[in-house]
Amino acid sequence: MKNRSRGCALAAIVLVAPVLLVATTASASTPSTRVINPASSPAPSVNGYWEVGSDGGIFSFNAPFQESMGGSHIEKPIVGIAADPAPGGYWEVASDGGVFSFNAPFWGSMANSHLDAPVVGIAADPATGGYWEVAADGGVFSFDAPFDGSMGGKPLDQPVVGIAANPVGGGYWEVASDGGIFSFGAAAFYGSEGTKPLDQPIVGMTTDPATGGYLELGSDGGLFSFNAPYEGSMGNNAMSDPVVGIAGAISSPIAPAASISSASSGSNSYAGTASATNDNATATATGGGALTVSQFGSNPAGAPSFSSAGEYFNVALSSGNSFTATTIDDCNLNGGNSLRWWNPAASSGAGAWQAVSPAPTHTAGSPPCASLTLGPTSSPTLSQLSDTVFGVSAISLIQGAPSTAIVVDHAGYSGQLTTTNGSGTVTYTEMTSAGSTDVAVDANGAINAATTLAPGTYTVSGTDRDTSGTGNWSFALTVGGTINQVAPTSGTVTTTASAAYAGQLETTGNSGAVTFVTTVTSPSVTVSGSGAVTTTSALAANTYTVSGTDLDAFGDTGTWSFLLTVTAVTLNQSSFTSNTFPAGTAWGNFLAVTNGTGTVSWTETSSADSSIVVVTSNGFISCNNQHPSGVYTVSGTDSDSEGDTGTWSFTYTET
Repeated sequence: MKNRSRGCALAAIVLVAPVLLVATTASASTPSTRVINPASSPAPSVNGYWEVGSDGGIFSFNAPFQESMGGSHIEKPIVGIAADPAPGGYWEVASDGGVFSFNAPFWGSMANSHLDAPVVGIAADPATGGYWEVAADGGVFSFDAPFDGSMGGKPLDQPVVGIAANPVGGGYWEVASDGGIFSFGAAAFYGSEGTKPLDQPIVGMTTDPATGGYLELGSDGGLFSFNAPYEGSMGNNAMSDPVVGIAGAISSPIAPAASISSASSGSNSYAGTASATNDNATATATGGGALTVSQFGSNPAGAPSFSSAGEYFNVALSSGNSFTATTIDDCNLNGGNSLRWWNPAASSGAGAWQAVSPAPTHTAGSPPCASLTLGPTSSPTLSQLSDTVFGVSAISLIQGAPSTAIVVDHAGYSGQLTTTNGSGTVTYTEMTSAGSTDVAVDANGAINAATTLAPGTYTVSGTDRDTSGTGNWSFALTVGGTINQVAPTSGTVTTTASAAYAGQLETTGNSGAVTFVTTVTSPSVTVSGSGAVTTTSALAANTYTVSGTDLDAFGDTGTWSFLLTVTAVTLNQSSFTSNTFPAGTAWGNFLAVTNGTGTVSWTETSSADSSIVVVTSNGFISCNNQHPSGVYTVSGTDSDSEGDTGTWSFTYTET
């Protein structure tokens, strides 16, 4: 059946006898053995083609003429032509199997070899750059191309009239004049006109590089498509001569209406490349298909969510291409440094600008360039390219920590600059300044300062750059001096129940507030971070020393010390120092002090009178009535709970 569905990936080209045609795409190839007068003209454009006559004459249309066999003696007529998949040149094949190479490598032929049937066609292998010849009996002859089988030696209802290479996976198809298709290698069978009534015999076939399908051509111009779009044909139209050949043309994507300039290129080989440059933006794709690079005069997408450099472009790939990777080199940054892309499917279909992933690589130069390679897992993917727009962004890197540092005198410094929004490796450049000879910053952002720097502040600055943006940085290093303690260095307190000490350390040589750190501690004596000296509890008589270091906000440092002397309290006897009683009187009472803390303990010193006048440890003094009249004196020591001590005495007179 004739498929009348519409499509855009492949255009069918029909010709009148005795001319055959082959389509070509842009690139170049290296000539090899038996290349006849290779031309030096530029590589063909994406939609060009060559026609070949049975006498070997070549007719070029938007494709470079690479010489031909026209006007030369040939043993047998030319029956086919194939484009070098590199591409660049072409091969002509004669019915005796002779191959004639023009700016294409010669890999051999069946000329001067016995053939059971004449050669009827030639096809190029897009993978190896070699070719196959096919004979009317279905025999295939491989030259620098894999042999995947043939119909040679097998019964055929009608002779084979053509061969076509599978554009996406290797292998080939043979087609017979009754429309029968024979698939070999990885070439899939999508159907045929074999066993179906035909108005006229099939004379050739071609493939669709977008879908991997194929089309059969009848001599009346009728076209039969199998897994390939039908674009119309000459079937049922009056023609003066029969059609004898067909070739597929790779069509470049049409530039968007809003664009102001564009450039296109293509490849007819899944091992080839297509490359186009427009306004200093180059796109290079690997595989089969075509691409178009378009430039816009203004933003054709949504409002930018980034700092735009005002440059916008598009890279569109042909429908159904077999590209595996596309590299974009944009050297028209207009002061920008990276790329963003418009994703029309983002934000529930409202569209949004998104970061390109992997991040573009920025190359400084004249001009600077941003480069990226897109594939099946990139953002955007290859399938998203045609519907998107690239915008050049001017990202400003934001400096992270540190931006300042303070060190003590003779300490030196080492550190690392950072950014908060950098992408990948960040390169730093230090500008020459008064401080740049003292504080060095290398390309990796490492900061180093010598230990010999005098006290003061050293400021350096410069620029930084990563794969996404540029920015500025600055760094100030302060080298501190010496802080001197002036007062107090000591204090004195006595050991009473309410005894306490409070003071404030003071310094000179500092700038602003000083922070004090205690390194040598002492019980119950503390020094706060602000230098306040306090006692936390009553202390026993002794000396207490604390010391440490001090530091201000500018790196000035010093040392401090403080000595607290706690003096002992002398207990003062307050009452009952003497008494007089008549002879034979027994009595008792308690000694007392005026300034004791807690329990006071009493000790009586042994004497001649201590056996008559007795003082216990709690200070109770007593005398019995069995002693003669006279004066009796006793004495001793006392102490309280805080360790305070004193002396006491008592005189007893008996009348």
